[in-house]
Amino acid sequence: MKGFYDKIVPDFLNKYGKKWGAKVGDLELNSRTAARDVTVTSEGSASYRVKWRNQLSDKVHSQFFDDPEEANAYAKELREQGGAKVHGLTVTPEMKRSVMEEGQPLFHQEKPLITERSPEAHNEIATLARASVVQPANQAPKYIRANAHAMQLITEANGHGFRGVNMPLGDAYDTIDELRNMRETLTDPKAKENVTDLIETLYKGLHYKNGLNIVKAGTANDEIHTIMEEQFHSMQRGAGEGALERSLPTDYMMKDPGIQKLAVRIKGTERPNAKPVVIVAEGVADVLLGDHELSQEQAESTAKKYFGLLSSEHGNEPLEVARAIYDYADQYAAEHGLIEPGAQYDPEGTRAGRSALNSILARRSGEETARSARQGGREGSSQAGIQDVNARPIQGEGNRPSTQEPGTTALRSTQALE
Repeated sequence: MKGFYDKIVPDFLNKYGKKWGAKVGDLELNSRTAARDVTVTSEGSASYRVKWRNQLSDKVHSQFFDDPEEANAYAKELREQGGAKVHGLTVTPEMKRSVMEEGQPLFHQEKPLITERSPEAHNEIATLARASVVQPANQAPKYIRANAHAMQLITEANGHGFRGVNMPLGDAYDTIDELRNMRETLTDPKAKENVTDLIETLYKGLHYKNGLNIVKAGTANDEIHTIMEEQFHSMQRGAGEGALERSLPTDYMMKDPGIQKLAVRIKGTERPNAKPVVIVAEGVADVLLGDHELSQEQAESTAKKYFGLLSSEHGNEPLEVARAIYDYADQYAAEHGLIEPGAQYDPEGTRAGRSALNSILARRSGEETARSARQGGREGSSQAGIQDVNARPIQGEGNRPSTQEPGTTALRSTQALE
């Protein structure tokens, strides 16, 4: 169990407490026998008293010895005993405020707001469901922002529980089909109308390369991290024209020391049966978000390797999308009062990803400049222009493609709840 208490639990708590600036550290926990004010006194003929005060109860205790050496040895043992070393999470003022004012929904398995599974219950849920498409002004991928009731319908239709998800087209259409079937069981006209609106919203959120991003509405602190995670997964999927298997240099990245280290956690606590492509996708996203147990140097090395391979295989477009995701996060955080305007969101956590991204983009820019110079100003370049990542939306019922990419994988921000 050493690995569980010394690694898995601290790693989870560091990830959980990051948004409030809370980190795991070593604390000394006073035990019941931990002593202070230890003294040794002579109590007359061949009698020596060791006296101390218990750290917790504050009661005074004594032990008598005939031999002064034994008495001194016992006193030394008490003085050196101290308390037990344990891992502890410091409660910051921001964390205290969030717990007291907003609660802790992540401390329990997400349960439907209405647990009954019946047409009547679905009528009630559907009348409260709301969702909308959020389209960033830059190249950052769009996403669906769904309230708790809409998310309840979506997760039931999908068969998994999540706070956020990046679905391939196949999964997205299957989910929409199930929502359509659910709609047929409803009797309340308003409920039917809301499910129809939800279906149309999901269609508007679809992208032929990036898939479908859905984020559960909540506080700005809760949302921003999930938004970034699903957008980065969307960037990964988009580089492979809709298939992670074509976008990620999986075999090479699985040899990276940083990914190998992250794989232990991903397979151990989040996705026990994860395939290499999922391990790389989740591991890279963790590095770009700062949700990792790597050193800064190792995290930046992993990010540089990933961005370098991605640009070599797919050009600069995915990297420009990654930059837009960081820019959108900064804008979102400023608009919601999480940071001052002009500041960066979570500069410490995202430093490795931002630094690696800027480094690879600068190198590619230098290579393109040198190539253009060698061509003597001839028109044309091997680097394709940046395309609009939200182009070619797929909208409306009945527009499902006749073929689906095999082997595509949905990437969820939390472990699926079967």
